[in-house]
Amino acid sequence: MIPLRTVLGLMLAGSGLGPFAAGADETVTHPFRGLTLIARSETSPHAVRTHVVRVDLTAPGLAFKLSPPGGRRDAVRQTTLDFLRQEQAQLAINVHFFVPFPTEEIDVDLVGLAASQGKTYSPFEPQPVGPAYVDQSYAIVAYAPAFNLDAANRLTLVRRDPAHADNRHTLPRVVLWNAFSGSAQIVTDGAKTIPAYSGRPGGLRPTQTYSDAHSWYAIRARAPPPA
Repeated sequence: MIPLRTVLGLMLAGSGLGPFAAGADETVTHPFRGLTLIARSETSPHAVRTHVVRVDLTAPGLAFKLSPPGGRRDAVRQTTLDFLRQEQAQLAINVHFFVPFPTEEIDVDLVGLAASQGKTYSPFEPQPVGPAYVDQSYAIVAYAPAFNLDAANRLTLVRRDPAHADNRHTLPRVVLWNAFSGSAQIVTDGAKTIPAYSGRPGGLRPTQTYSDAHSWYAIRARAPPPA
């Protein structure tokens, strides 16, 4: 089965990462205004190929869209390629975790804060996200932080405001426009902040499979099957 996803689409142009260390093969292209694609191959400590997108958020004509709410749950999943074609976008990126997982259902609930063009349709959430779902705290932290791209393409890292029980208010206070979440913040002020398996409330839950010696965050992603 081809994995389906909730997707963030870049409609007209393209984000910014810092320079790479020397010693790897690298190809840099500029397919659209404001958008840089970097393909990087390394052999040490193991063979890995990385694709990096650098987007100039100040480029004129830039617009974003997150998969909108729909279906019987939060959203309807699509392949990244299907979303790109549907929206006639220049770039599409796989973002949110979702439940139930694994599943062949199309309608899913998103894990964490989500908003699409001003419509907030998934709040900050604990683990598990609800009584019908399994605990995924071996990989996903409760009330994970999120990114918000406002209507002027200003990017802000936001966290849950515990003063509000609805889990839809943020610190700092921003107007949610396109908001998307993942799991832990793994880099903070230039330092690695990968969560330890110390259990709740601040850490991941250790299992027979995952621990500090074998972290979920250390797993290398496999290339997806062709669409």
